[in-house]
Amino acid sequence: MKNTADIQKQIIAEIEGAKHVILASHQNPDGDAAGAVLALAHYLEDLDKKWEIFSTRELNSNLQFLPKAERWQSNLSFGNSPTFDLLIVMDSGDLKHAGLAEPIKS
Repeated sequence: MKNTADIQKQIIAEIEGAKHVILASHQNPDGDAAGAVLALAHYLEDLDKKWEIFSTRELNSNLQFLPKAERWQSNLSFGNSPTFDLLIVMDSGDLKHAGLAEPIKS
């Protein structure tokens, strides 16, 4: 079993090695999910990484004030999306809860 420091190093290495990242949250994004995803989007921007945000539902209107909230997408088609090399799912226990199990499979 890896310790937390090893896992953190692995995550950072994956992010640094990626060129285009898809950030995703669970299917009904709340403030926690939106905050986590958008904070990571800012970090990726600082690293000059291309990124997209995906959730099966739009971000609630009461969260639209958050910086970069306009980049939130609910219609990203993985079959037609730009090539991405890293998917980061936040605030979700698995791909099914994020609504990504089927799109990733196809």
